[in-house]
Amino acid sequence: MIVALLKDIRLYADALSDLRAMRRAERGNYRKLQSKRIRDLVKHAFDNVELYRCKYKQAGIRPEDIQTIADMDKLPVITRQDLVDGFPRAILASNCRSEDCRLVATSGSTGTPLRVFKDRTLLRRDALTAVLANIVLGRQARVNVGTNILAIEVDSPASLEAVLLEEVAKLPRFLSKSFRPLDALKDPHEHIRVLAECRPDILFAYPSNLRNMAITARDEGLQLHQPKIITSSAELLDDHTRRTISSVFKGEVINFYASTEGGLMAMECSQHQGMHVISSRVVLEIVRGGKAVPPGVPGNVVLTNLSNWSTPIIRYSGMGDVAVLESEPCPCGDRQPVLKVVEGRLVDSLVLSDGRLVHPFTLTLALENVPMIAKFQIVQECLDSVKVLIVPETRANGHKAICEETRQNLRGFLGEKVQITVDLVGDIPESSQPGFHTVKSLVAKKEWQ
Repeated sequence: MIVALLKDIRLYADALSDLRAMRRAERGNYRKLQSKRIRDLVKHAFDNVELYRCKYKQAGIRPEDIQTIADMDKLPVITRQDLVDGFPRAILASNCRSEDCRLVATSGSTGTPLRVFKDRTLLRRDALTAVLANIVLGRQARVNVGTNILAIEVDSPASLEAVLLEEVAKLPRFLSKSFRPLDALKDPHEHIRVLAECRPDILFAYPSNLRNMAITARDEGLQLHQPKIITSSAELLDDHTRRTISSVFKGEVINFYASTEGGLMAMECSQHQGMHVISSRVVLEIVRGGKAVPPGVPGNVVLTNLSNWSTPIIRYSGMGDVAVLESEPCPCGDRQPVLKVVEGRLVDSLVLSDGRLVHPFTLTLALENVPMIAKFQIVQECLDSVKVLIVPETRANGHKAICEETRQNLRGFLGEKVQITVDLVGDIPESSQPGFHTVKSLVAKKEWQ
C-alpha cells in the first residue's frame, strides 16, 4: 500500500511538473532535458527494439552518435508502415514486461489502422495531466472549474481515448468528483440529453461530436447545458468548426493535440494564441523534403515521444499532420515552442436522407477489422451514395472478399438505401488541402456552409 501511495505521489508530481514546464520553462532548460532523454531513449531503442536496431545499423548510426537534440536529424525517419509491419515482436522492447503495458489502437481516423504498446504508468500520467490542465487553464481564463466530467469518446476498449478515460475514472474524487463516459457513436440527441442529465463542468469530446451537437441544437432550437470547459482532441479543430461550436456552446473551448503514437503532445493556452508543446514529453520537428523548416513555414510533423519505452516513437512521420511553428513567443508568457497551425486527421460526419448524422468513427471502426487493408478513404458524394477507396496490403489475396466485407460492415450503419461502392486502388489521390481526409462528406460541406 505504501509503495502504491509513493507511486501516486510521484505521478502527481510529474503531471504538475509538466504543467509548470508549460508556464515557466526557458528554451535552454527544456532543450537540456530533451537532450538527456533522447540520449537515453536512443540507446534503449538500439539495445532492445528490433525495428530501431535494424534501422540504425542500416544507417550506420550508433547510440553514442546522438548526444543532443541537434543530432536528431542523423536518425532515420520511421513511418507508420514500419510500425504496422513490425507489430508485435519488432516494436515491443525486449526488456518491457507485457503486464506493464497496454496495447492501444488508432481509431482509423488517419486511414491506416495501427497498434502500439504503451507504458501503463505513462497512460495514468497522461490522464492526470489532462484533468489538471483543464482546471488550471480554466482558472487562467478566470473560470472556476469543478470536477464533474462528461467524456464523449469512442467505445472501443483498445482506443487511446478509452484507455485514458479508464485512468481518469480511477483518480481521487477531488480530481474527478463525478465521471461519466458516453459513446461518441450515439446520436447527437442522446449526447444532448446526457449533457443535461450530468451537467458537467468539464466536457471532453471530439470536434465532430461538438459540431453535431451544436448543429442539432441550433437547427431544432434546443437548450444546452453549458460546461465551463470544453476540451477537444483527436481530430482537426479548424476555424469553421470552432465557430460552429462557439455559436452554441459558451464555455471555454480548449484544444489538445494528441495521438495514439504520441499521447498528449500540446495544449492550447487560455489566450488561444496557439498550442504549447509539452517539451518534457515530446520533440516535434516540422520537416519538408527531409529537412527542418524555419518558424512560419508549414511542414510535416515528425514526432519523438520522450516517455514511452514500451514501443519507442523516435522521429516518426506517420501521423500525417501538417503544422507551422510560431516564430514569436506566446503573449501568455510561456517560452516553449508554439504550434500555430495543425492540419491533419480530417474527418466529416455523414448526412443521410433521413436526417441522421453518422459520426465518422462509426465508419472507420467498421473497417478496423477488415483484413489486408493498408489504407482507406470514405467519400460521401450525395445523400444516398458512398464510395470507399481501399489500398490493399501487398501480400493481400482475395480482393473480392475485402470488398464484400467492407460493404457488409458499412451496410450495418448506413442502411439498405445507401449505395456503397468499393474500389481497390494503388494509392489514394492527394487533396489540394493539407492533411489526409479519411471520411469526407461533400453533402455535409454544402449543408453546413
